[in-house]
Amino acid sequence: MGMTLSSRSRSSFIAGIAMLALVVPTMSTAHAATLAAKPAKPVRGGTLTVGVAGGGSTDTLDAHSPANEADIARVFALNESLAGYDANHKIVMKLAKAISSNANATIWTVTLRKGLRFSNGKPITAANIVSTLKRIVTDKKASATSLVDVDWTNTRAVTPLTAIVALKNPNSTFIDTLAGYAVGIVPANYNPKKPVGAGPFKYVSFTPGQQSVFVRNPYFYLKGKPYIDKLIIRNFADDNARINALLSNQVDAVTSVPVSMLPSITGAGKKVLESVTGAWHPFTMRVDKPPFDDVRVRQAFRLIINRPQMIQQVLGGHGTLGNDLYAPLDQCYNKSLPQRSQDIAQAKALLAAAGKSNLTVDLTTSAGISGTAVQEAQVFAQQAKEAGVTVNL
Repeated sequence: MGMTLSSRSRSSFIAGIAMLALVVPTMSTAHAATLAAKPAKPVRGGTLTVGVAGGGSTDTLDAHSPANEADIARVFALNESLAGYDANHKIVMKLAKAISSNANATIWTVTLRKGLRFSNGKPITAANIVSTLKRIVTDKKASATSLVDVDWTNTRAVTPLTAIVALKNPNSTFIDTLAGYAVGIVPANYNPKKPVGAGPFKYVSFTPGQQSVFVRNPYFYLKGKPYIDKLIIRNFADDNARINALLSNQVDAVTSVPVSMLPSITGAGKKVLESVTGAWHPFTMRVDKPPFDDVRVRQAFRLIINRPQMIQQVLGGHGTLGNDLYAPLDQCYNKSLPQRSQDIAQAKALLAAAGKSNLTVDLTTSAGISGTAVQEAQVFAQQAKEAGVTVNL
């Protein structure tokens, strides 16, 4: 029986190895970032060129529908949300001075900071909050799905700096929606081909799949920032090309460093910034179709995986254990659950009880999902053999 697994969805049965974000700045330019024990005083001016993984002809500058890492990098450069997250994943105010709700979380009040301006110098007002949220709802590619519950009849700007957002149903986590990086506030006449935003940089030029050029936004709400005058984001679909660009000083920094290339990078005197993130990589099962509609099969697959081995072989040890729950930084994440570990004997017993011994499944994945997705699938296929399961990639 051939059935399908996927490593694309966020609903997981392994609920991912929380990967480490890796950024490598070069030391070759005067304004490159350094990782000294005592951070040096920032130097104003200069150009920062960053090599970003992925990108292609479908790349976009749209503030509300980033689809890949390069798109996301541009969103962060050009746009700013009402709120965001600090290093501990706690909500902090950005364009908003305050965000609050009524007792049952159906009415949210957003108050903007005074004196805010878009990158074209025009004022940011509460009306822009309402028009931005409406644009996101009408954008089929937008990621803020919680906005479909907005009651537009009662959502309005009540003063130039205060907006009321009404919801059809209570939602105590609506502030998390407003803090999303793809919910940047934009003008009412926003044009994604020549975008105006409220981020640290403003648009100069953009060639999909190749390069983006931005300059410092003089109206950015954090006075005196950013420090650099110009930001260039270069796309690299190939890992080797991206790392070679770093090693040859064609770029000042790169994102998504493959673990296998760390030795050559550090050996060349480059510095690696490695930080634990909330990212997680799942393998998913179609629970509405056989064989995964049987809970015993799903339980067996959770016991097949050797998680420490996966981290060592795929990430070179640069990762943390997943435990079949997503969002490790979520306040509701259940840290008290005992860590699930590989148990081949129990997995075989569960499959036998379900009448699925010697099961064959298809695992569909792509290098475009993450830099290690294909390797993860290959390692899982090898581990599954121990339980008598054949995984066709």
